[in-house]
Amino acid sequence: MAAGSGRPFKGALLSVDTSGATVVTSFTTIAEITSIDGPNITRDVIDVTHTSSDADCREFRRGLIDGGTITFNANFLPGSTTQTIFSALAYDAVTATTTPCFCITCTDGTSPTTWSFFGIANGWSASGDIDSKHSATGSIKVTGTPKK
Repeated sequence: MAAGSGRPFKGALLSVDTSGATVVTSFTTIAEITSIDGPNITRDVIDVTHTSSDADCREFRRGLIDGGTITFNANFLPGSTTQTIFSALAYDAVTATTTPCFCITCTDGTSPTTWSFFGIANGWSASGDIDSKHSATGSIKVTGTPKK
């Protein structure tokens, strides 16, 4: 049986640039990410069926693409500069005047895969209990097209 070619998640990074620049050259990595989910890209489907549609079948056309939402978990680090940057983005999303650029980098040490996208930080929460670590969860709504 051949060995699988899956890559380990260890080493994956989630980074943000808050400069508001359209060409991003410098990202700040959010500390101690433990999991990342997304991008979960979908496309709307538009029903264009009409009374003369062939063979009594529905007809569809492609609609708009939605870049989805990125969610992540992290070890919560009170006072962490990089986690504070993200939580401030989430709390300030209502009054923000720029949309930050984010980057997810997955690597096995030899060939990184990178997704970059503009997004709105739309969630941040911290949690914990007596018998576990203090953790944090964040979410980012992708705006526009993620670039791989």
